[in-house]
Amino acid sequence: MKVITYNKGDKRAEADINILIEKALTDRNNKHKKNYQSLGMNDDYLCVTIGYGDEGCDANEPFTMSFVQIRDNFNGMARILSRFFIYVDDSRRIGLRNPTLPVGGSFVRPSTIQMVNQQIDFCTKNGFDNIFFSRQDKTTRLMKRFTKGINLVCDQQDWILDENNRYWVCDGLIKNCVQLISWRGKLCLKMYNS
Repeated sequence: MKVITYNKGDKRAEADINILIEKALTDRNNKHKKNYQSLGMNDDYLCVTIGYGDEGCDANEPFTMSFVQIRDNFNGMARILSRFFIYVDDSRRIGLRNPTLPVGGSFVRPSTIQMVNQQIDFCTKNGFDNIFFSRQDKTTRLMKRFTKGINLVCDQQDWILDENNRYWVCDGLIKNCVQLISWRGKLCLKMYNS
């Protein structure tokens, strides 16, 4: 398995993004297909990170991706793991537990660990010290587990989760744009007041 971060516009990345978009749109387990319907090279991202050669796959076959994204309403923050997608064939689906990581530790897949580390490095090299990731969820369960996981296994272990508040991550409907976040550095996002 290898994980590579590409700058926006890289031709290899464009082809692999299209392969993964097709998988995202046809994956019966993907609950957020609309996130990939309009995804294109003109989106507001700085780079894409793509994982290749998941267990049992061809070494050059893309199986996961996410983007580093910037928007005006991020107020100088960068968003990692944006539009995160991982394709896992049904015969290898393991749910949230990853048997390759320590018990009681993390369900963060090795490819996602590399993705987080590479995207933080990319952000830091490009002047973004305030970084967040987000998820639209009704409960905090997955974000708690994921934040705990990356604080255990990733290079930067200073992530903070605000379990009590949601934040605006886009200009649109509350159900899509008000999300749970974890961040490192200074929090600059606008809090949602219900």
